[in-house]
Amino acid sequence: VDIEEEDQCHVCSSGDSDAWNQIIFCESCNVAVHQECYGVQSIPDGQWLCSWCAYRQRGGGAVEADDQGTFSCVLCPCKRGALKPVAVEADSSSKQTRFAHLFCTQWVPETFLQDTVAMEPVKNVEGVREERWRLVCIVCKERHGACIQCSHGLCATAFHPLCARDAKLLMEVSSREDTDEVDLRAYCPKHSAIR
Repeated sequence: VDIEEEDQCHVCSSGDSDAWNQIIFCESCNVAVHQECYGVQSIPDGQWLCSWCAYRQRGGGAVEADDQGTFSCVLCPCKRGALKPVAVEADSSSKQTRFAHLFCTQWVPETFLQDTVAMEPVKNVEGVREERWRLVCIVCKERHGACIQCSHGLCATAFHPLCARDAKLLMEVSSREDTDEVDLRAYCPKHSAIR
């Protein structure tokens, strides 16, 4: 059975759900997420809003957005999706609230989540290596955000994590039983085809 992309969790890309980990939809932007993937402990009786839409409904202050008022992730140029707020670092001069996709946060090595139950805030965006911000994505051809690079040998082809997923590039997540560490490997179009 094919699952419509809209019915898949924007974080893990799975359409499977069960009673304790349902896929829920934001009443405003319609983003689909698993409760666990997005940090929703219990489904509210009324409407549920994602972090971005809840922020906007509360009359949140200045937000990084484009000319049309459309928001994007601080780590990639992709609009909308499962976004969470970025923690404001103590030494930051930015007064704008920034958001990042949970998917991007998982794949950009320097970033992490402060609370892995609530799945927010995104931390260490300022700690992302300077070189990542200068890379041009092979998929979208943009230099906005932070790219990751192909995991094949010395290949340095760069791409945004969400661009890679949308282009159906090979992205592997693996772990060993004896450790909590997770190994993430993503491959450019050329090396996705040969693996």
